[in-house]
Amino acid sequence: MHDTYELEEPADRDLAAIELEGPLIDAGVAVVDAECAVLLTGGGDLAVQRLSRARRQEAAERVRYARRRSIAHTTPATRRLGQVIPLHRVRVLGAAVDAAA
Repeated sequence: MHDTYELEEPADRDLAAIELEGPLIDAGVAVVDAECAVLLTGGGDLAVQRLSRARRQEAAERVRYARRRSIAHTTPATRRLGQVIPLHRVRVLGAAVDAAA
């Protein structure tokens, strides 16, 4: 017996949410890669440093993700634009500036 499922394409809002989470997913993958390197090298200094750096970057990305979600998912922004726009901060001549992605 075969079950049938109706497949539907993700909505624009779903795609925007996935794209918003992309950098956080990449940071998590970097942590897993670094953990594998630690295991494969038996805890070598460079591998441990790589893991520490990856964990710091993942933690920073969690903060950025939370900020992007809180800014981009406000009701007025989604109502006005009809979509979620990921926001990020860029450095311009040493100063942090908000910019739309």
